[in-house]
Amino acid sequence: MDIVFVILFMLAFFAFSMFARFKRVLAEQEGLQEAAQAASGEARADDESYFTYETVEEPRPQPVVARPQAPAAQVRKGASVEPSLSNVQAASGFDLRQAVISQVILNNPYNNEINQ
Repeated sequence: MDIVFVILFMLAFFAFSMFARFKRVLAEQEGLQEAAQAASGEARADDESYFTYETVEEPRPQPVVARPQAPAAQVRKGASVEPSLSNVQAASGFDLRQAVISQVILNNPYNNEINQ
């Protein structure tokens, strides 16, 4: 009786493996048919609505036109020059942007490990 179950098990395994191989062959054949249709130029309706950049023409460069330049404003020799932002930050030693970023990192309501 045990031999009958072993033989039935082997037949079921063999049938299952053959069925899996059959499905794989059918899938490969369908793939080949789709590739042949695409190569022959038959386009589906989905392919026509697909957008690619290959169909867009690049704009042609416009010719450069020389414009007359306005005379530059003359700077008075005795005029005071305001210090730039980087000079003010270097002199004061305080960076507002860095302070705001640090404050957001330290008071993060979404990270419970830092807020404990």
